[in-house]
Amino acid sequence: KTDLLSDLGYKVVLGDFTKEETLKMANAGSARAIVFASDDEHVNLFGIVTAHHLYPKLRIISRAKEEPTIPKMHRGGAELAVIPEVLAALEMSNNIVKTVSI
Repeated sequence: KTDLLSDLGYKVVLGDFTKEETLKMANAGSARAIVFASDDEHVNLFGIVTAHHLYPKLRIISRAKEEPTIPKMHRGGAELAVIPEVLAALEMSNNIVKTVSI
């Protein structure tokens, strides 16, 4: 995926986003927001804490897998933590309701 993104003109940094060096190399401090979307919510949590420590004003969004992790992500510095499957289910429900209501 990194090659595809590079070919499309995006700046890509391949590395461990839980490491300060990687976030600095990615110039995260000048970003408007950062998204942690790993399949491993614990890795995302480490990224949140690291990024929030380095850049306290940076908006942080993260993927979670389980509901109990969301408050931990917020305490770690994430502004928003979401479970993608829940969002997808809500979107599908909204579409069904719109279709049935017509």
